[in-house]
Amino acid sequence: MGFFYIYNMKKVINVLDIESSLDGDPNVKIINGKLSVLNIKQHVYNTPLIPNFIINNTEKLKIFNEINKVYGKKDKNLKKYLLLFIFFGVFLVTISPKKTFNFFYLKTKNKYIEDFQDAFNYNIFKIKNKILKRIFFIFYSFFIILSFIKFLMTKNPTNDEWGWEESYNWTAIYDSLVKYGYDSNTTYPIRVGRNLNGSNYLYYAKDGNHRTFLLKQMYPEGKEIEVLFEN
Repeated sequence: MGFFYIYNMKKVINVLDIESSLDGDPNVKIINGKLSVLNIKQHVYNTPLIPNFIINNTEKLKIFNEINKVYGKKDKNLKKYLLLFIFFGVFLVTISPKKTFNFFYLKTKNKYIEDFQDAFNYNIFKIKNKILKRIFFIFYSFFIILSFIKFLMTKNPTNDEWGWEESYNWTAIYDSLVKYGYDSNTTYPIRVGRNLNGSNYLYYAKDGNHRTFLLKQMYPEGKEIEVLFEN
């Protein structure tokens, strides 16, 4: 009997029940039916935000101030929780890998430096054997601690190493959703799994995060869609 398992089936669920890795991203907004994308080149320390596309100067200033405010707060919190994990992570993981990773997953959410939250994504590990799972997470914790130490010791990390830069063709996918809608039979279906990260969402998007993110903005009241459920 293997330690890893997976099964697939189509399922109709509400798009509002799916967690997207882009949730809370202030760079992409639908305003009065128009798509607004702010292309960000963001270093970790005090690098100016560079707007690539904005509707007008008023909207530019509004988004700029919002991002600056959120980023400054998140940056301080991020480093605080990285240090917390460096000193106490292995001990906490030994007690409860799932609770520890879910706690740090929720606390390290940062749209400009996604690598750290991804490191705590409990959803991606499908190990059935409890003893093997605990041993794996202990060794994995040492690995990510080394990565965190490298980050904290780097005075001016580059955007390619630790930052985030938007290069996705949002306009094409938004126009397609507006014109043709979402149809899992004619396009690649959104793939979801059961959410184990401790958030309020029942599912998380394995593939199709951009479409999930846009659909949630397009239908704030909710919309039933057919997805490919994997677990």
